Amino acid sequence: MSVEFRKNFIGAKYGFTLIELTIVIFLMLLMLAIVSINFASRLSSNKLHAAAREMSAALRNAKALTYLKGEQQTIEFDIEARQYGLVGQGGKQLPEDVTLMITDPVQGEINKGKWQVVFFPEGGVSGGTIILTSKKAEVRLKVDPIVGSVVIGDDQHK
Repeated sequence: MSVEFRKNFIGAKYGFTLIELTIVIFLMLLMLAIVSINFASRLSSNKLHAAAREMSAALRNAKALTYLKGEQQTIEFDIEARQYGLVGQGGKQLPEDVTLMITDPVQGEINKGKWQVVFFPEGGVSGGTIILTSKKAEVRLKVDPIVGSVVIGDDQHK
């Protein structure tokens, strides 16, 4: 009986074949590639939204400083350098893949040079729309010229 058991044990097929293992590994690598591509595309969109939130916070901070100090506050946007900040203080740099464009109610579209948002102690503000774009999305920050509120518009996928 022991001889018969040994024949069955040795002849039996246990485990996976090399082809089965190769197919499973290939499928796992394929899934990993798909997930990493999806993650990479979302990363630039997240940078865009973070830049929009930071810019909105800087604008709201300037509005609050205007009321606290009782004096005019100005945020300057340097479109070519992709920087913005309170005049007289350090500027903030936008991420590499984010571009800046301005729509001014008087001057129209501004793609070059510098542009300013001025908050007045009386409550008004020189308004406009700040447009941040990346490869796949666009975010608009609208500055209301009457009350000085900053609204982040819905992103529009390109």
